[in-house]
Amino acid sequence: MRDPTENEPSGLPTNGRGPGRWTWATDRGGELAVAALFWFGLHEFAHLRLTAVEWSAVLAAWFALWCAGTLGPWWVLGAVGVAGPGAALSVGNRYLSRPLSGGQEVYLVVGVTVVVALWRVWLAWRVRRGADPLAEPLRVLLVGVAPLVVLLPFFTDRLMGGTDARWYALMLHDFIEQLRGGVFPVFVGQGEFAWNGGVHPFRSAPVYLHVAGLWDFLTARTLNAPALQHLAVLTTGLVGALGFYAAAAALLPTRRWVAAGFAVLYALAPAWLAVLYWNEAYMTFMALAALPAVLYGNARTLLDEGERGYGWLAVGLALVWMCHPPMAVLSTLLTALMQGGSLLLGKSNGRRWLAAARGAALFAGLSAYYFVGMAELPRAPGTARPDALQVAGLILTLAALGNGLRGDRSRWWWLLAPVGAGLAGLGRGPWLPWLLVTSVIVGGLVLARRGRALAGGWVVVGLFVALLAGAGLTQAWVGPEHPARNLETLGIFKDNAAHQWAWFEAVPANLGSHAMYQPGAGLWLIGALLAVAFLRPGALAVKLFLVAASLPLLGLMRLPGASDFLVGFVPNMVAGVVNLPLPIRLMPILAAWLAMGGVVWWATRSEGAGTPWRWRVKTWCLVAAVGGAFLYATPFMRRGWAVTESRTRTENRFRPENAVLERFAYDLLQHPAYLTHGWIAPWLQARVLDHVEQVVIGPDETARRLEESGARRVRLTGKDYPTNPVWLTLSPTLKVESGERLLVRFEFDPKQDYAGWLIMSSELGYREYHLPDAGLPLAFGTGAPNSRVIALGNSGDRVESYRLTFMRERGNTLKGNDDPFGDIVVSRFDPERVAVRVDSLRPYKVTATVPAAGWIETSRVWLPGYTAKLDGKPVELKRSHRGLAMAAAGPGRHELELDYTGTGRLWFALWVSALMWVGWLAWTVRAQLNPRSGHGNGN
Repeated sequence: MRDPTENEPSGLPTNGRGPGRWTWATDRGGELAVAALFWFGLHEFAHLRLTAVEWSAVLAAWFALWCAGTLGPWWVLGAVGVAGPGAALSVGNRYLSRPLSGGQEVYLVVGVTVVVALWRVWLAWRVRRGADPLAEPLRVLLVGVAPLVVLLPFFTDRLMGGTDARWYALMLHDFIEQLRGGVFPVFVGQGEFAWNGGVHPFRSAPVYLHVAGLWDFLTARTLNAPALQHLAVLTTGLVGALGFYAAAAALLPTRRWVAAGFAVLYALAPAWLAVLYWNEAYMTFMALAALPAVLYGNARTLLDEGERGYGWLAVGLALVWMCHPPMAVLSTLLTALMQGGSLLLGKSNGRRWLAAARGAALFAGLSAYYFVGMAELPRAPGTARPDALQVAGLILTLAALGNGLRGDRSRWWWLLAPVGAGLAGLGRGPWLPWLLVTSVIVGGLVLARRGRALAGGWVVVGLFVALLAGAGLTQAWVGPEHPARNLETLGIFKDNAAHQWAWFEAVPANLGSHAMYQPGAGLWLIGALLAVAFLRPGALAVKLFLVAASLPLLGLMRLPGASDFLVGFVPNMVAGVVNLPLPIRLMPILAAWLAMGGVVWWATRSEGAGTPWRWRVKTWCLVAAVGGAFLYATPFMRRGWAVTESRTRTENRFRPENAVLERFAYDLLQHPAYLTHGWIAPWLQARVLDHVEQVVIGPDETARRLEESGARRVRLTGKDYPTNPVWLTLSPTLKVESGERLLVRFEFDPKQDYAGWLIMSSELGYREYHLPDAGLPLAFGTGAPNSRVIALGNSGDRVESYRLTFMRERGNTLKGNDDPFGDIVVSRFDPERVAVRVDSLRPYKVTATVPAAGWIETSRVWLPGYTAKLDGKPVELKRSHRGLAMAAAGPGRHELELDYTGTGRLWFALWVSALMWVGWLAWTVRAQLNPRSGHGNGN
């Protein structure tokens, strides 16, 4: 992000050592801060468990010798600045209460040295770009430390949160295990926590996994999945804040403290913290780091109305798509709106259109792998054609009406209006009448002004008001029963609109209300300033940013008529991606656009305009807003510490007997009818099917076969829990020997209603199953088609006793007076005696005895790109009607092996994107190192 002043004299004090040098004290102070942060992170993640005095003493001794090394020439830095601290640490290490290992000593010295050196190089580059050498370190520390402070609970290697956080950690564990096993790139899940071959988030949001994978490499593969998960979060917060500061500073080169304030407001917005701490939406939070590039690209192109900024815009959008598709859809739509408005209503020439086309081509290349990989997934019924027609019709109609309002453009633009409205009419919703009503309103405005031309900014105001009024009138005309209305999305909207004034309340100390998703008082103030500027003559860029920020708000607050229409008739493709609670999607986008909108507003205000006291008031308001942002962050931090699990409980989550395959692992794929929500044994999930794909041998058949060689039948009885009559305590307990695998087949009483939750827990193991069914039709449950088998294992070194309890729901008929609950038949799983078993997960290997010609059905969801061998010979895979990969097999014993190698087009797209990323990075580094080359223009 290039400063406009980079080729101008900096005007900085020389301090007797030439322009661009900073004082030794400022230099060392910043280095001490980053060294302390690194040492703190190492101490927490490696749980060195040193006392505060020991921690400080090691840092102080190391840093003192490092500073001594910086007093001389460069070779002294190497001899004293690295070797000296290393030697001192080795000598003093034996006096620590918990001495560091040799590897930890080396990692500490090398790690801190590299981090501090990078800090020095980065600051030198910033000063070279025109930053103040005295104040810049303080600004960067403020912006960088701010998100790390509010993310302090994530400095841990223990799980934090509930189901979603656990699922993210389990998928990351699978990804890391594949990396450590030499698999790269990782296309699908293949380990014990993603044995179904899932693609979510492996393809849908790869940035989260790859950032954690990079940390796994940097930490010498010594950390567990929760630690790497949390390092990805900390990296996102740091990069997001510093990235926004770099973008804002490039737009406000003479107001860098203001830029720093906006960056803190952006990174500390409650909207971002809520989706992380409360919803555990890690993929959504990853967009925090990518959006500054999108925001900068939009701001630069809108302010300059020239060629600069399209490169960063393309890079940012490509990254957001790989972070989180719902956030990417919203960001892309708002970007298209803003860019279209600027190109059609602002200054426009061939060179600018060409730059926009180059940016689009760059985006296509950078994201080729992502979109090709997603396009290979099985598609849901339906087509995007009506949605595309609606959007195209809207674009053409807006282009016609906007240029008609301008009055100084060719009248031929008006011909696009009927064409656009006609295209919109081919879609699903009543967009044709909406655009026709809007056209009538705009026509009235044109007649009222009697041919006088309007500036682009006023055209935006007129179009925005006309579109909202047209939406309200159309909604009144079509009524509430239109068949194309998206009732699910509209229902979510109405639920949020019922609490619409909560967005402006203070963040509650105990969280839980809609107020926690708000952008924060500081960004609401910025929104108010933008609203005032919207109604005044001013820059087109400011008005476009406000319009873009208003659209997410219309999806959360009810503007009579207009909001119901826009939300209810949003294109199905958009509604399908941007689903779930709307605040999680819309509020972070709103916060991001408000923050950059404030930067754009400040950039368009002349410092000479107004009196000095007004500028001082604005500055102090920004300071107060930053302080309020830290105050708003404290409830989120308290929640983080409150939901952090113990280290023992965290370790138990990753035991094989607790491998939970949540339904999320099947997102974007067909859910097989066998899916049980909870723990499922991967070694039990291959099946033999007959020629019409009916199950011949599955878990239940395997259990019955093992019972023939010995099993024990146990009658379970239930007794009311003394302090809570909803709970039943079942007797007896089930014991599992070390290394043992058991199959437990339930025989339920058909006369009983088993509505409720069956809980099985031991010292190391835990699982829960909802009854009468724990998933899809063939999952574990009490119904006729349901499976009756649960697997129990013990990877520990001592006997595990599983206690069974039951929480009754309404309608349950079970009694609690030592009455029978049902019988269970317990058999020992012997892989040598079963007809079908899973021998390996990576590569996937199945051994099956097929009684008659049929199919061997694996537990892997079918995708193009699998290769298979049956008894060592290549065989074609088919997709079963349950969506799983299967291979034809004749009678007899067979070995089936699967390996995911990817399709040719997927590899081609991967190479295209990889080369594009390498090329763009090389070009950018060259431009930044040599700003006078003419390439540092943000393209």
